[in-house]
Amino acid sequence: MCHTIYEEMSCNIKEKTCNNAAQIRNIAEQLFPIDNIISLKKSRYGLEAKTYELKTTREELVLKCYPVSRISDVQNETHIIEYLNANGIPPFLVKSRDGNRYAISRYGILVLLKRIKGVHQKRIKNQKQAKAFGMELGRIHNILSGLSSDKSIPDVKCIDYILGVKNQLKQCDLWKGSAFVREFIKTVESVNWSSFSQKWYTKGVIHSDITVDNLIFTNDAIYVIDYGDAGVGWLLMDLSISIISLAIIDKKFVDEIFRQILLGYRATSMLNDYEFKDLGEFIKLGCLRKCSAYFDYLKNRNMVIKKYDIYLNAINLLPSIDKKIRGCL
Repeated sequence: MCHTIYEEMSCNIKEKTCNNAAQIRNIAEQLFPIDNIISLKKSRYGLEAKTYELKTTREELVLKCYPVSRISDVQNETHIIEYLNANGIPPFLVKSRDGNRYAISRYGILVLLKRIKGVHQKRIKNQKQAKAFGMELGRIHNILSGLSSDKSIPDVKCIDYILGVKNQLKQCDLWKGSAFVREFIKTVESVNWSSFSQKWYTKGVIHSDITVDNLIFTNDAIYVIDYGDAGVGWLLMDLSISIISLAIIDKKFVDEIFRQILLGYRATSMLNDYEFKDLGEFIKLGCLRKCSAYFDYLKNRNMVIKKYDIYLNAINLLPSIDKKIRGCL
């Protein structure tokens, strides 16, 4: 759907900060077909947007408020979610009163979703959950393959982005002497980057940021949420990022969680066995890509590196992870 009018509006809006529950309630009722909101509270989840949990007399909803500067990101995310919704995959969008996927107000861009009735967990708890997640990821990849030719969806930043961050880090005085930075640069320089362009790997629309924070667990299913970083990329990279974030528990790579994620994914995925042979290389690629995003985030905010980050820790585990993966394939 074209949103030219909204794009023009966004250029003229002077955003205001809104932390008042009554104001949020009023603007939600004005812009979306909901009423009788009986409770509203700010959620602790959501780094890129202010997120609120709403309850009406009929249903539970999640309202996300993005800065107007992120109009293109919101358009991309809601386009992908709408396509998933058409194929029965939540979280389901609630369209605005004028039929759009989002609404623009003086407080930013508002996206309203039906709340998935489940819970967040700190980790994958068992092999059953790991396999269920793998199957769900394969299913999502299959459905989103229908969007692969959609030129409006951007590519996920990958190899050029990693190399660019590496070059910036070499010149960055802020983190000189950091063991994490040294190991990152060393690992980047050890990769044969040309091999990724010489071989054919399946691409499609991928989430690119699957962590436990972006999963909702119910009694009988696992749901993926927050498609804000989604774009076109290698399916194996999406699987690899998921494995790194879910199979490393208490700073250790848990073989059985990895095996069950892989088993579930292979049961539903369109990928052929030949591609899985290079999963170890994609684990490294996914790890470096996430580390690059982490460094980029901290550098732009002039922040120091935390003592522990799952992806930085994964760099040190890569040699042992690679051996375990080869033993499973």
